[in-house]
Amino acid sequence: MTFNRETELHDAVLTGVLFDPLGGTATIDLKLYATPGVSERTPGRIVFSGVRHFTATGDVAEMQRNAAPGNVNYWRCGGPSGCTHIHLVDGHISIQAEKVETFLLPTAP
Repeated sequence: MTFNRETELHDAVLTGVLFDPLGGTATIDLKLYATPGVSERTPGRIVFSGVRHFTATGDVAEMQRNAAPGNVNYWRCGGPSGCTHIHLVDGHISIQAEKVETFLLPTAP
Protein backbone atom coordinates (compact mmCIF):
# COMPACT_ATOMS: atom_id res chain seq x y z
CA MET A 1 0.00 0.00 0.00
CA THR A 2 1.20 3.48 -0.78
CA PHE A 3 0.15 7.03 -0.09
CA ASN A 4 1.50 9.71 -2.39
CA ARG A 5 0.45 12.80 -4.34
CA GLU A 6 -1.57 10.69 -6.76
CA THR A 7 -3.50 8.78 -4.07
CA GLU A 8 -7.23 9.40 -4.35
CA LEU A 9 -8.59 10.85 -1.12
CA HIS A 10 -12.26 10.64 -2.09
CA ASP A 11 -14.19 9.18 0.88
CA ALA A 12 -11.24 9.60 3.24
CA VAL A 13 -12.01 10.76 6.78
CA LEU A 14 -10.32 13.86 8.16
CA THR A 15 -9.34 13.04 11.75
CA GLY A 16 -7.06 15.91 12.71
CA VAL A 17 -5.48 19.20 11.71
CA LEU A 18 -2.46 20.73 13.45
CA PHE A 19 -1.12 24.11 12.37
CA ASP A 20 2.09 25.44 13.93
CA PRO A 21 2.50 29.03 12.73
CA LEU A 22 5.74 29.55 14.67
CA GLY A 23 7.33 26.42 13.22
CA GLY A 24 5.83 26.96 9.76
CA THR A 25 4.37 23.45 9.66
CA ALA A 26 0.96 21.85 9.28
CA THR A 27 -0.12 18.24 9.73
CA ILE A 28 -3.29 16.63 8.38
CA ASP A 29 -4.33 13.25 9.78
CA LEU A 30 -6.88 11.11 8.00
CA LYS A 31 -8.05 7.61 7.30
CA LEU A 32 -7.90 6.72 3.61
CA TYR A 33 -8.28 3.90 1.14
CA ALA A 34 -4.59 3.43 0.33
CA THR A 35 -5.27 1.16 -2.64
CA PRO A 36 -8.27 1.14 -4.98
CA GLY A 37 -10.69 -1.64 -4.15
CA VAL A 38 -9.74 -2.15 -0.50
CA SER A 39 -12.60 -2.09 2.01
CA GLU A 40 -10.80 -0.72 5.08
CA ARG A 41 -9.29 2.69 5.60
CA THR A 42 -5.67 3.06 6.69
CA PRO A 43 -4.40 5.92 8.90
CA GLY A 44 -2.38 8.44 6.93
CA ARG A 45 -0.67 11.74 7.49
CA ILE A 46 0.23 14.70 5.29
CA VAL A 47 3.04 16.88 6.64
CA PHE A 48 3.68 20.36 5.25
CA SER A 49 6.88 22.28 5.99
CA GLY A 50 7.86 25.77 4.98
CA VAL A 51 4.21 26.79 5.21
CA ARG A 52 3.61 30.25 3.78
CA HIS A 53 -0.20 30.30 3.76
CA PHE A 54 -2.82 28.28 5.65
CA THR A 55 -6.60 28.55 5.51
CA ALA A 56 -9.26 26.15 6.74
CA THR A 57 -13.00 26.43 6.89
CA GLY A 58 -15.66 23.84 7.49
CA ASP A 59 -18.98 22.88 8.98
CA VAL A 60 -17.96 20.61 11.87
CA ALA A 61 -21.43 19.09 12.27
CA GLU A 62 -21.50 18.12 8.57
CA MET A 63 -18.02 16.63 8.76
CA GLN A 64 -19.07 14.60 11.80
CA ARG A 65 -22.27 13.43 10.06
CA ASN A 66 -20.29 12.37 7.00
CA ALA A 67 -17.42 10.66 8.83
CA ALA A 68 -18.67 7.12 8.12
CA PRO A 69 -19.00 7.54 4.33
CA GLY A 70 -16.04 9.94 4.23
CA ASN A 71 -15.82 13.68 4.80
CA VAL A 72 -13.08 14.35 2.22
CA ASN A 73 -14.29 14.90 -1.35
CA TYR A 74 -10.89 15.12 -3.06
CA TRP A 75 -7.51 16.82 -2.97
CA ARG A 76 -5.04 18.41 -5.32
CA CYS A 77 -1.50 18.22 -3.98
CA GLY A 78 0.99 20.96 -4.68
CA GLY A 79 1.20 22.19 -8.21
CA PRO A 80 3.11 25.09 -9.72
CA SER A 81 2.07 27.42 -6.89
CA GLY A 82 2.99 24.89 -4.21
CA CYS A 83 -0.57 25.16 -2.91
CA THR A 84 -2.43 22.03 -1.80
CA HIS A 85 -6.23 22.04 -1.71
CA ILE A 86 -8.22 19.51 0.32
CA HIS A 87 -11.94 19.72 -0.46
CA LEU A 88 -14.17 18.57 2.38
CA VAL A 89 -17.89 18.05 2.87
CA ASP A 90 -18.91 21.70 3.42
CA GLY A 91 -15.32 22.82 3.89
CA HIS A 92 -11.89 23.41 2.42
CA ILE A 93 -8.25 23.40 3.54
CA SER A 94 -5.64 25.29 1.54
CA ILE A 95 -1.94 25.11 2.41
CA GLN A 96 0.88 26.70 0.47
CA ALA A 97 4.16 25.09 1.50
CA GLU A 98 7.66 24.43 0.25
CA LYS A 99 7.47 20.70 0.99
CA VAL A 100 4.68 18.11 1.24
CA GLU A 101 5.26 14.59 2.58
CA THR A 102 2.75 11.75 2.82
CA PHE A 103 2.89 8.80 5.20
CA LEU A 104 0.85 5.72 5.98
CA LEU A 105 0.72 5.17 9.74
CA PRO A 106 0.80 1.82 11.53
CA THR A 107 -2.57 0.35 12.41
CA ALA A 108 -3.36 -1.13 15.79
CA PRO A 109 -3.50 -4.96 15.79
